[in-house]
Amino acid sequence: MNRFGHTRIRSLALLASAAGAVIALVAGCGGDSASPSDGATPLAETPASATAFNDADVMFAQQMIPHHQQVVDLAKLAQTKASSAGLKRLAADMKAADTTVVSTITTMLTGWGKPTAMEGEMAHGSMPGMTSEKDVDMLKSMSGTEFDRMFIQVMIAHHNGSMQMTMEQQSNGASPEAKALAGQMHQTQTEQVARLQEILDSLP
Repeated sequence: MNRFGHTRIRSLALLASAAGAVIALVAGCGGDSASPSDGATPLAETPASATAFNDADVMFAQQMIPHHQQVVDLAKLAQTKASSAGLKRLAADMKAADTTVVSTITTMLTGWGKPTAMEGEMAHGSMPGMTSEKDVDMLKSMSGTEFDRMFIQVMIAHHNGSMQMTMEQQSNGASPEAKALAGQMHQTQTEQVARLQEILDSLP
């Protein structure tokens, strides 16, 4: 091989080495970014302990577990009792989304070394939007369009309460993961409220 060929090979090798270094640097700096289409999964995969968090993050996360678990439970009820096919499909979507949120937040709190359960007055009923035991019992006794109407009204109030807390989290929290999750939750619930209202307006 002539001298020109050796020089060309050495140049290509140097370029490849430099490109590899740039890729490694970008990968190292981009760990906190996530595509919007990734949903909550990257939050669950990122070690929560690697990022800063404050008391507002912990309170938000602890509140969201029972808040979203109640949505899962009510959505299961709607899948069997609702008369509207559209409402049953939406309930299935809600159950899947909120099951993922509960799992993600549990992982986040564990990474922070914090308990997943709250203590004291904020442990359940005083959170915005939580459905009372009386209303849950009423839903269990209903069926057909009567159930659909009450379920939708209860769920819209539930989502509005959750969205209030997600906005507070984005203002007061310090954890990038928790704030990003709050934003995702707010968007999902805004869309679900719109769908719930459409179904309510179409009921006889």
